[in-house]
Amino acid sequence: MGLKKLTVEEIVSKLRPIDDIFFHKLAATEGFCEELLQVILKNNIELIEVTPQKSLRNIKAKTVTIDVYCVDADNKIEISISPSDAYFNNT
Repeated sequence: MGLKKLTVEEIVSKLRPIDDIFFHKLAATEGFCEELLQVILKNNIELIEVTPQKSLRNIKAKTVTIDVYCVDADNKIEISISPSDAYFNNT
């Protein structure tokens, strides 16, 4: 019994924005991240840097990969999203 080959359209139609491969593509768009953060924070934000899948290295601890690392004029904002939980840090 063979496996059915899926077309690209079938694969993409099954993706959700929270799926890593899809979110990574969305997060690469500065406008998407600005709108997402404005909705979450209920605040007008203008991003000056957006880096999807940024690794934060620490010689004393494990390396952490943030789904999206965003910088606005005043702060840095880290977003990590997974189907089971969400992490948001506005520092």
